[in-house]
Amino acid sequence: MQITKTFQVGDPSPKTGSSPCKVFKFADFQESPCAPARTRSLTDIIDRWNQDPARREGLKRARVELGRLTGGANEVTIRSMRLKAGMSQTDLARSIGTSQSHIARIEGKTLEPTLDTCRRLARALGVDLNTIDQALSCRDGAA
Repeated sequence: MQITKTFQVGDPSPKTGSSPCKVFKFADFQESPCAPARTRSLTDIIDRWNQDPARREGLKRARVELGRLTGGANEVTIRSMRLKAGMSQTDLARSIGTSQSHIARIEGKTLEPTLDTCRRLARALGVDLNTIDQALSCRDGAA
């Protein structure tokens, strides 16, 4: 007799039994990549809003407020400095000549930036290289 352990969804304790465990293929549960008609990406919406000076200023104020609400008083991270400057990841990326995903990986601590990138970040954020070094050493969550 073969002993197997099975788990019920929402039940953290295993049950011992003699029937084999069912194998699920995650591909069976993937959502369709097709979006409904007239759907726009958030990036497209923000790009459109950035064309209107009043909305662009509103987005900047919202980022500053978000940085104030989510960051500690003494927190120094790339994300906190970017938000304090009212910049999106895309704004910062454009100002240093890279991609938004590159900035996201730096902020998420999955990429160690080069010295050249650190220099460009310092110029764009109006800080010195020591502040960038401190920000990259700080343990901040991803996003």
